[in-house]
Amino acid sequence: MQGNILTGPEVIERMAAAFERTDGELAERLLRALWAGEAAGGDARGKQSAALVVERPGGGYDGLSDRYLDLRVDDHPEPVRELERLLRLHRLVFQRPGAEDFVTIDAALRTELVRALARLGYLPSREDSGTARPGGAGGEGGAEEAVGAGRRLGAGVPSPGDAPEAPVDPAAVTEAAFRAALQAFHLRENFEMRLPPEGKIDRAVLAYLRERAAR
Repeated sequence: MQGNILTGPEVIERMAAAFERTDGELAERLLRALWAGEAAGGDARGKQSAALVVERPGGGYDGLSDRYLDLRVDDHPEPVRELERLLRLHRLVFQRPGAEDFVTIDAALRTELVRALARLGYLPSREDSGTARPGGAGGEGGAEEAVGAGRRLGAGVPSPGDAPEAPVDPAAVTEAAFRAALQAFHLRENFEMRLPPEGKIDRAVLAYLRERAAR
């Protein structure tokens, strides 16, 4: 480690100590080192920028490059804090979840998800809710209902201001419409890496969806 125009040698010493005692992946260890350096005095000129670059074989998006992380904050009053936020966002969008990261969508969670998706405009209001039609398993409309759901969703990409005024009736939303809305949410929010197997949802996506719906 080395620095330029630092407040003193203790900055480097504390950064090295924080890096060595931190567990986890390299990005987290580097971030802890930056926090330690800032706490020790950091740059004598003050705070402005911070960056994280990590390379890993095949670690880039979809394995297309080795650039696992390339995050930077060029001008911010709290650059390390902002860099930490960007790291969390990067993990949410680009990190592939493991099987243990998915939870089963039971009846109670489905009701919650339907209401959240409706609040965000991914499902129609009570007056427009699709009801089950004959032709699919369990009385659902099958492919026809999925197409109808896509049309109601505006080809799966609703505008943020499209949330309905009237509450949605979860019981009136067919499984095909629910799946289409959940997929549309994943795609709009760039969660392609976290698309779930049928009947499940990623924990991180669930937390994000809850946060968005509560705004």
